Amino acid sequence: MRHLFFRSKWFWIVVFVTLTATVAFYPVWMTWGAGDLVPSRQTTQSGNADGQAAANSLATAGATKNLPHTVALGTAVRLGPLTTEAAYRDTLLSHFTSVTPENALDFRYSEPRPGDYDFTAADTIVNFAHDHNLSVFGNGLVWFQAVPDWLKNGNYTRAQVIAILRSHIFTVVSRYRGRIDSWEVVDEALSKDGSALRDSFWLQTIGPDYIAMAFQWAHEADPNAALYYNEYGIEMPGPKFDALYALLTSLIKQGVPISGVGFQLHEDLTFGKPTMKGVATNFSRISALGLKIRITEMDVGSVTGSNIQQKLAEQANRYGTMATLCMLAKACVAFTVWGLTDKYTWIDAFYHRQDMPLLFDSNYKPKPAFYAVRNALKTP
Repeated sequence: MRHLFFRSKWFWIVVFVTLTATVAFYPVWMTWGAGDLVPSRQTTQSGNADGQAAANSLATAGATKNLPHTVALGTAVRLGPLTTEAAYRDTLLSHFTSVTPENALDFRYSEPRPGDYDFTAADTIVNFAHDHNLSVFGNGLVWFQAVPDWLKNGNYTRAQVIAILRSHIFTVVSRYRGRIDSWEVVDEALSKDGSALRDSFWLQTIGPDYIAMAFQWAHEADPNAALYYNEYGIEMPGPKFDALYALLTSLIKQGVPISGVGFQLHEDLTFGKPTMKGVATNFSRISALGLKIRITEMDVGSVTGSNIQQKLAEQANRYGTMATLCMLAKACVAFTVWGLTDKYTWIDAFYHRQDMPLLFDSNYKPKPAFYAVRNALKTP
């Protein structure tokens, strides 16, 4: 059995000492390895074993064994394979405690025509979760890419758009009251660089108040639900995180009922890797506002082409690092990956390539990344 080991290096694990409100940095010796991993959308047993050994190194070094809080391991779920593939359901039930309906609750799908709702897909996913004691993170209430054509092209007045959005939020959130305990209320309201609010349909028709309105309506529809703002590109300090922080502080000062922030974390091996210190700093600033944190959509793409062994090991490194940081931050309550298996990933269609960005390969075999996450979060 061949092994490929990466040069050992020093990392810094950030440990938050809550009793003194200080931050201490502990050096961690991390060695990552991967075995005979074939260059396809599946892994071998040797790869699984080496991935687990690597993850054990991170988990032990990160001192996650006795942390006083638990983190839900979640995944985005698709209706098709959920209803047709036993392996999909078995993998979901064996390893995950939380689900997010991938697109079923998007405005364009849940209300495809004015006042005409279609909850077929969402009901199936939520009912399955409820029957198997899985928590549900709802999404798609206010996202600029999910505005239905009938609304975008309807020439509605500001007052009419406000009434439509209010009715939609009340209808959707009220339907799942008591069954969906957390909601992504507003998604990606900031521009790509964070220099302004995104010039979306909602901003153009309602104005910046749409964000506060959406949270207030969701809270009125289900006062017990936790309500999150979700965004990408906020894991590292910089202009976009600063814009997010300003938005959050403004909402809090207004008395808007916001519970937390979702960090999407769509990563790619061709992008720069977020630093542990940077991510921990941003987590700490969010926590200091009294807000919870969820990792909502993590995947790690560009596991394609040559050097698959090395790429799978680096993928495991990135997943494991983020899972450990989530465990170290008491405010972090969930770690969700954006898909259950490489067989079904948004990346294939969006980037027109076959990729392996998730924790299980196309044959539902666990990858080194799975073991890295499992050992960091101490999940089954």
